[in-house]
Amino acid sequence: MPSLPIVLPRFEWPSLAFWTTAALACAFVSSGCGTGGPGGKDGDSSSGAEDGVPSTGNAEAPRLTLSPRTLSLLPGEAHRFRITVSPARRYELRAALFGDTSAAFLDTNRPETNAAGEAEVLLTVASEARELQLHVSVGEASAESNIQVRPILRGTLVVHPEYLGLRTLDGWHVTVLPEADCSNYASYDLPGKTQSFPLGRPIVLERQPAERPLTVLLRSRHSVFGCKQDVLLSVNQSSTVTVSALDRPLQIRDLDMPLTLGLGPSPSLQGEVNAVLETMVLAFAGAVSDAVALHQALLSAAQQLEPPPGDSELEAWRARVTQFMGDQAEGGLREALRVWLLAGSDRLYDPAFFVGRLRTSGSATGRAVLSLSAVAGSSPRNVGMPETYLATFVATPGDSLRADVTFHFQPSRLFAQLAEGALQAGGPIAAPPLTLPQTLAARLNCEALGRALTQSARPEEIGAATEELVCNSACAAKLCRTALAEMWLAATLAEPGPASIQVLAAGPSKVNDDAQPMGFSGEWLGEARFPDGMTQVQGPFSAQATTRR
Repeated sequence: MPSLPIVLPRFEWPSLAFWTTAALACAFVSSGCGTGGPGGKDGDSSSGAEDGVPSTGNAEAPRLTLSPRTLSLLPGEAHRFRITVSPARRYELRAALFGDTSAAFLDTNRPETNAAGEAEVLLTVASEARELQLHVSVGEASAESNIQVRPILRGTLVVHPEYLGLRTLDGWHVTVLPEADCSNYASYDLPGKTQSFPLGRPIVLERQPAERPLTVLLRSRHSVFGCKQDVLLSVNQSSTVTVSALDRPLQIRDLDMPLTLGLGPSPSLQGEVNAVLETMVLAFAGAVSDAVALHQALLSAAQQLEPPPGDSELEAWRARVTQFMGDQAEGGLREALRVWLLAGSDRLYDPAFFVGRLRTSGSATGRAVLSLSAVAGSSPRNVGMPETYLATFVATPGDSLRADVTFHFQPSRLFAQLAEGALQAGGPIAAPPLTLPQTLAARLNCEALGRALTQSARPEEIGAATEELVCNSACAAKLCRTALAEMWLAATLAEPGPASIQVLAAGPSKVNDDAQPMGFSGEWLGEARFPDGMTQVQGPFSAQATTRR
């Protein structure tokens, strides 16, 4: 008998799609996908908590709601879904997307509820998709939401910037946002994708979303900004929109501005100055002649000697001082002093009379600190002025700045220092770089006066014990220099004030790319107050600013 062939049935392995579908189904069944019982492990038949549901004995089965149940989105939009599970307790949920999932994603596929049984999951549609379904489950409870992704309708946007300011532009940088609020974009750093266009070139933006509110933002540098919201485009058509661009307010925080101010010549100001100078001259010698004033100063200085000269010796000096000074005895010293004081007052009109820095902080607005480094080339302390002042500092329309500060000073100390400065600079009389008392001593010739006071001394003027003068010619010359220094000191303290100069400086500023002022200059106005009067004053000012980082 012939043998029959044995035909075995053909076996095929399940496709990859089968295993993928099985795995997805397995993820949402409450009993798991193991081969064993509901415990989830092979061969384990013990009872346990269902997937995501706490084990509480015979507790009520959870019920789950997902909101919204249906939703329509555009590509690029996102939405946060609200999940509620009852009874209220903590659950671990499962979330998954079905459909065209390559163009969308969730922030988590394992959301957890709080103690009230509430949770959220964020869906983002990254690009154009078709239909999506969000599935959320816990235990045997589940809920779905159907999401439709609408196609974006497109149109062409033509932007016309309208700028009437005076700042220098570098072109226009434009951003288009969906349904944005202009008040949220005052930082002048445009968000999102920005397109740049040179000046004079039409601003044409193609393939922009149509039939939905748009916001158009534009800037030039970081100092000019414009925004227009609720712009609607027609499908497949060009729409033109005019956007008004305005200057960004001047950014005056964290500034460091080197500053110079000068005083302009004025007859009324010079009159007030001359009154102070005459007060100083009067204090230098008093109401007596220069010879008498010098003799009195010599007597005062001689009291510092040990032992001091005798009264007869000092009294004999009166006639000798007058005789030595000759026709200068009445007012020669005062006239020389007056020449130097007037020469010093000319330095009041230096264009850089005040030199300092104006600084603003990062928090305070409308205020600045002005620190003086020099007044007429000297330290502020040398002229009786504080070094630091609180100033008002504000921006005004038209890219202008205004600074308001009041300087306080001691008039006689200021003009004494100006006279010393004129002396150091050479002034009207050729002299070595000496102090003013030293210059007066040289002009009077204290060395010769010392000899005149001692060489013709009579016997009764000589000390009995040593038969020598207590103060010889060198000593007398030194007393002469000391006496003149004391007379000059009295002049410098003659008019302590109060006195002040109020400065109101305002002018246009240069502006950098970030709307920070880089400098301002012009003519300041104000008033000068002296103990016996007040006068209007003005002068030039200039500042160059640098930012403080």
